[in-house]
Amino acid sequence: MIGVPTIDQNKLESLRSIIDKYSDLVKTKYPRLIKQWPIISGYNLFAEEYNNYLLIYIKHTGILNRVQLGFINLSDLFYFLDINDINETNLLEVKNGLKKFFNVNKEDGVTILKKEESVDRFLSELLEQHELTMGIAKNKIFLSHKDTDNNIINNFAETLTYLGFSVWNDDNLNAGVSLNREIIKGFNDSCAAIFFITENFRDEKFIADEIDYAISEKRIKDDKFSIITLVMYKKENEKNVPNLLKKYVYKNPKNDLEALRIILDALPLKINGISWK
Repeated sequence: MIGVPTIDQNKLESLRSIIDKYSDLVKTKYPRLIKQWPIISGYNLFAEEYNNYLLIYIKHTGILNRVQLGFINLSDLFYFLDINDINETNLLEVKNGLKKFFNVNKEDGVTILKKEESVDRFLSELLEQHELTMGIAKNKIFLSHKDTDNNIINNFAETLTYLGFSVWNDDNLNAGVSLNREIIKGFNDSCAAIFFITENFRDEKFIADEIDYAISEKRIKDDKFSIITLVMYKKENEKNVPNLLKKYVYKNPKNDLEALRIILDALPLKINGISWK
């Protein structure tokens, strides 16, 4: 049985404060992009309360002077999802269902909050989503390898670049720069680190540092950063995998194509859908 909606027009109007808070967040970080930023540049907002939960759907329109406020039809939503309740056990299912129900795209925002819960986490996630949409997310991939394996790594670097990622490779460093400082910056700007394990891979100074930096980034970024370890081609090269890397994605691809599939599957970012050139 669907609960009786309790949200009223005044409360719906008050939800505009979420947009204001998000606008302040974007202004602080990207003041020059505020006019074209998704949702802030124009939106429709739909919401509904159910028991202890608040469901919110924000549709990006890009038309600021035609903002529309409305309600989510819970009867239709529950029928669409084939459920009769929202509770702790199905929050993710309902959130994903909301995305399908409204055909949500990358400019929109959807969330389910407990009534007493802060919107801060939702707004932070929305900002990261829109950074991707605006093409300014950290989509760099750090490639860790021995110089003697450049012939292997260059193929991956070129392919990942072709797919839309930015690649950090020490081959691109200018003469005279501090290598350690550039390595740290490379990790800060990255969404993943790939360690290519070959017979040449040894846990030497810079490689040990790179592992430490990668683990540090993983602690900070959590599921927004991937550590991927590839034992290239020969299974016996597993003996060269440093112990600290063995708890992360750890595969032994048979060829470059399989290695690429492993990388794409393990990355925290996904490649955009297929479209006409």
